[in-house]
Amino acid sequence: MRRALLIIALTAVAALIWAKWPQSHPAAVATAAVSGPQVVLFKGDDSASCRAILRIVEEAEARYGERIGVTKVDWSPENPLIQAYQVRFLPTVVFVDSTGRERKRIVGESDAVQAELRQALAQAETLLRQ
Repeated sequence: MRRALLIIALTAVAALIWAKWPQSHPAAVATAAVSGPQVVLFKGDDSASCRAILRIVEEAEARYGERIGVTKVDWSPENPLIQAYQVRFLPTVVFVDSTGRERKRIVGESDAVQAELRQALAQAETLLRQ
């Protein structure tokens, strides 16, 4: 009888741990942290390349106000957003819809990348619509 109760208790504990597991996974944390359509800027130090992209993103933030969120993330290998979206290079801008799904990614800071970012930000509402 004791053995059966112990097995039931251990099974219940294992089921609870299993049920909570997705919430501690980086992708689940990222989806929870990024709610609603978002433009997520992953940046590093205060380099000229990160500052150039930051200015463009901040212009869009002022233009869209509350309609599209802007999240700025400083690089850290432990950051769940960086892990979830697998950011490898900086600066990186990820366009995320309201479900947390990546819709577009722009990496770098060259003149061509800046032009592409401006165009994507101008169309962000359409791009991030579900």
